[in-house]
Amino acid sequence: MSTRVVMTLLVRNEEDVIAENILFHYAQGVESFLVMDNLSTDATSAILRRLARFVPITYIQQTSDTYDQAQWVTEMARSAYQDHGADWVINNDADEFWLFPDGDAPSFLDSVAPGIAGLFVQRFNAVLPESGRRRDGLAHPSQSCFFWRESINALHRPLPPKCMHRAFADVTVDQGNHEIFGHQGSLEFSDQVSIFHFPYRRFSSYQSKIRLGGAAYQRNKGLPRTWGDAWRQQRRLLRRDGLWEFWRGLQTTPEALAQGLKEGSIFEDARLFVAVKSLRAKHRWFWLKCRISRWLS
Repeated sequence: MSTRVVMTLLVRNEEDVIAENILFHYAQGVESFLVMDNLSTDATSAILRRLARFVPITYIQQTSDTYDQAQWVTEMARSAYQDHGADWVINNDADEFWLFPDGDAPSFLDSVAPGIAGLFVQRFNAVLPESGRRRDGLAHPSQSCFFWRESINALHRPLPPKCMHRAFADVTVDQGNHEIFGHQGSLEFSDQVSIFHFPYRRFSSYQSKIRLGGAAYQRNKGLPRTWGDAWRQQRRLLRRDGLWEFWRGLQTTPEALAQGLKEGSIFEDARLFVAVKSLRAKHRWFWLKCRISRWLS
């Protein structure tokens, strides 16, 4: 029997990338999706409803504006085991694309030794090309082939990996999906799987994400102050009109891109780009309806 892989997603206003994310992972053998929508005001919910007509999606509404990510994802991860028969669970974000050997997640996970409870997987940020006077970048799965080999987060710290894990009833998922607790067995690093990460796609959406997410962290008095540190600091930048300067600093000129490729700090990988292009051609009518939903939202 094939290994059953279930993916959880906690989303808010991800209309520009949520369809690509789910269809890409569905094509790699993820069998079903638990998607918690936390107060989206764009076309995210409409796109998810359309996707659910041909992809197994359990849609969950979360109306609390406190970003209790660890609690909410833990609930979904436990439900993946108890209600959806998962063997493995991938706790994902809409801007993360997991690439498995041969594009086959179940076969890869079936080969993992029984004593391993989970696998840490490294993330690689997409390069954000210079966009001149325009505030919209071009870092998107449908456009990007270049990634930073040593990626950093918004605080200029090494980007931590994510952890996928065997399904079990009492799992606890850490804030940010970086680790799990309550497991039996070891947690190992995998260099056979990669996560292509698109946190910086378009300035306007990033600005909105920081405004909403930073405010949610601020009003949640039950979370440790160290949780969401990047979001809190980015929100302070936003309030001082410094977020655009941060965004400009992320952009990479053609000359810097060429130098990075030469030195090895940037690498090129077209697997995701090719896969998304193929999915868009296969589901072209679906994408047209998604565009209409976005116009109307």
